[in-house]
Order: sequence, then structure tokens, then C-alpha cells
Amino acid sequence: TWMSLDVSPDGQTIVFDHLGDLFSVPITGGKATPLTKGMAVDAQPRFSPDGKKIVFVSDKSGGDNVWTLSLDLKDTTQITMGNNNLYASPDWSPDGNYMVFSRSPGLGGVAKLFVSHIEGKAPMPLGRPPLPQKTIGAAWSPDGQSIYFTEADAGQQLHLYRVNRNGGAPHEVVIRSWDYGAPVGRLV
Repeated sequence: TWMSLDVSPDGQTIVFDHLGDLFSVPITGGKATPLTKGMAVDAQPRFSPDGKKIVFVSDKSGGDNVWTLSLDLKDTTQITMGNNNLYASPDWSPDGNYMVFSRSPGLGGVAKLFVSHIEGKAPMPLGRPPLPQKTIGAAWSPDGQSIYFTEADAGQQLHLYRVNRNGGAPHEVVIRSWDYGAPVGRLV
């Protein structure tokens, strides 16, 4: 199965998804501890910078949304609302106060980046036009000032972009072309 995983900031724990549930396991190995279970499909977990929570995508509300879960299992919070969008690749800002994720209006829809405060305020679109289409895989820079993301174009190229967290036009950083199976990257 396709799995997502993340390593805790202290390097001691792995959190991962498997068959629609979330688990944690010591980095040294051992028995996995279930964090979620049930009918909902929970996926794409990422540790908060302090290692006390994870952000993930779940359909437990009847449709895809972004959620947080405290690792003591005492607090689960729905960050995004509504059941008509698909979400992917949630990631925490380095200060732990914001999240970035891709949102599309359904299968085949154009995925765009959004930023949301952890208190679940309405997500705001990131950047200004012209924005790349089909964005996914967002990640914050270590200083929290930029967000990197990828776009797959209609050809056989992957593009890596950087955009300021406060908006502005994205800047293309790398293009990766596929020539008969051999990746060829170039800086832009």
C-alpha cells in the first residue's frame, strides 16, 4: 500500500498511516501503537514542531478535511470544514501556528495551496496569479518565510516552486525532466 510517514522532532518516534489508520512506533522498532481506528480513512500524518500533535487528512466528517490529533489522544480538532474538497500534503509551519496543504474541488480538479491557522480559521489561498496548476507536496522552509511545492505539468516535467508565506508570485526553483527514464534536473 502507499504509506506516508514522519519522524518526530526528537528523532525517537515514527508516525505512519496504514490501511486508513494512523500508528506510532519507536524509531528503534517494536510494536506499532494505533492512534486512530475505525471506518474513517486517516492518512498523511505530520508531526508538529513540538512533537505533541500530528496533522493529517481524514474523511471522518463525511468528506476529506484536515485534522489535528494530540499524541496523548485527548484532543482531535477539525481544521477545515465542508465535505466537497480533497486535501493532500498537510505540513506545519516551523512555529507550529499554521499549516499549508493542497486543496482541490474533487477528483480531477485543480489543486491549489492554502494556509490555515491551527485554530481553524478559514483557509487562505497562497500566492497570487499566475499560480501553477495541480500543486502538491507543500513544505515550509526551516525559517518559516517560504513554502516550497511541486507541480506536475501535462508533459513529463516536475517543477519545484518557492513562494513567500505572505503571498506574492511563486518562483520556479527546479525543473526535473524525464528522458527515457533518466531524471535530468536543472536550476532555473
